[in-house]
Amino acid sequence: MKKFLRVVLILLLLVAATVVIAALIAPKETNITSTTVINAPKEAVWEQMVKFKNWPNWSPWHKMDPDQKLTYSGVDGEVGSSYSWVGEKTGEGSMTNKSVENGKMTYELKFVKPFESTAGGYLMVEDAGNGTTKATWTYTGNNDNFLWRGMGYLMGMKKMLQGQFDEGLANMKAYVESHKSEMPAAAPKLTVEEVQFAATNYAGYKSHVGMGDWEKVLGESLGKLQTAAGARISGAPVSIIYKWDDDKMEGDVLIGAPIADGKPVDGAAMEKVAATRAYKVAYVGDPAGTGAAHQAIGAKLAEKGEKDVLFMIEEYAVAGDKEKDKNKWVTNVYYLMK
Repeated sequence: MKKFLRVVLILLLLVAATVVIAALIAPKETNITSTTVINAPKEAVWEQMVKFKNWPNWSPWHKMDPDQKLTYSGVDGEVGSSYSWVGEKTGEGSMTNKSVENGKMTYELKFVKPFESTAGGYLMVEDAGNGTTKATWTYTGNNDNFLWRGMGYLMGMKKMLQGQFDEGLANMKAYVESHKSEMPAAAPKLTVEEVQFAATNYAGYKSHVGMGDWEKVLGESLGKLQTAAGARISGAPVSIIYKWDDDKMEGDVLIGAPIADGKPVDGAAMEKVAATRAYKVAYVGDPAGTGAAHQAIGAKLAEKGEKDVLFMIEEYAVAGDKEKDKNKWVTNVYYLMK
């Protein structure tokens, strides 16, 4: 019996030593990159990437554990949105949308069970020519736990993760290409016009707001204004953007509407906009995509060497009160020049 225990002890020590040596050899960071080309426009692929409620269509972890419990928060597809999961095979954790810019969503991944750790990465779409899209998915995980780093190295964890990321993009490719008729079409080319913005008196409510709260603040502000001003409202609602931080995706805005008589509205801020030269894009589609209109105007300003922007206005000319289909909504984006 003693001999048997001695053998078991020696084997355990050998295993422990192997794990320690593996931990010393293994890198402290795991980096994964997977790419594929999908025969569909960027808009269709992006819709699957940026909206967490679409992830069950292709995510390898949803396929692995289809009965896991999913919880969503925030405005899906916008900065600050997230989802969390609890599953028998996939453990427990959450993923959060940290930034969205130019077809790239950066995310933060937090694992709770079976072990605690954090990771990050991004998903990105790029034109690949002839109506196809290059999809990229990256992951960067910190291997701070010494023993887990050694065990992961011995188990071939990086190779396994690479296989899962490759499988995820292969699933996405298959899903998008087989559901083309249901996917968003390629965005139309945006036309930037130079126009004369008419003098307008606006009433509304000022706030510092982020993209994740925009829809909520918009609804609350317009509801208050309808109660306070009623029939004095003489046009489509607007967001007047005084200052915007592209990195944090937040800024100072006034959300309101034009007032026919220009007189003060109780509790609301007033903004008297003089007639001025402006650049305009009439954006047709889901307002979540109006960033393309801002980019188009920004490119035009850079081309013409103009920098003196007074402020920006988003005018919701056709919205939910007139049209149920968001793909038919019209948002006029103006850059008013000094």
